[in-house]
Amino acid sequence: MHEVVHSTLLYGAPVWARSLEVEHYRGKMARVQRRSALRVISGYRTISEDAALVLASSPPIDLLANERVLKYQDKKKKVRDLTLSQWQARWDSATGGRWTRRLVCDLRQWCQRKHGDLSYRLTQLLSGHGCFGAYLHRIGKEATTACWHCDGENDDAEHTMLLCPAWTTQRAVLCAALGVNAISTDMVASSMLQSIEQWQAWDV
Repeated sequence: MHEVVHSTLLYGAPVWARSLEVEHYRGKMARVQRRSALRVISGYRTISEDAALVLASSPPIDLLANERVLKYQDKKKKVRDLTLSQWQARWDSATGGRWTRRLVCDLRQWCQRKHGDLSYRLTQLLSGHGCFGAYLHRIGKEATTACWHCDGENDDAEHTMLLCPAWTTQRAVLCAALGVNAISTDMVASSMLQSIEQWQAWDV
């Protein structure tokens, strides 16, 4: 579905791509692209554009349009590397999706993986938008940010993944599957990308 949306949005891009330098026009197309990305990753609509596109492995629409221009000018030229480099620079300084950026740092490795689709559960873990007390409080569904399972005062994705005692058994099973003694935020994406088995171990 995502590629169909891109094909539609980018039709004739070499002619009009420069118009996306105007934020008003870029924003209109970006909103459509973001909705498509959220469908692909089964994510909550509160996930930022930056994080949604990263999780969906989809470069921003203006970079894709510029990519079409460069390909049109030289059909043999490989321009995806340039697109990924430009996108990485944006991601490194993005204000949205801070939790996702802690987990998925290297866009090239993430986007060029050969396995792994995001499920509803994995998207919650990687975005921080899901059944966590802190998130539900933020959207007005819970009175406090407290954890439902322990005395933790801030139940977010990090608390659930690393700290909450309610999930000790699940963390032990995950560590065994990954062949590590403990899990941390800086090894989430790298371990998922090692193999389909390790990707599936995170999808619990």
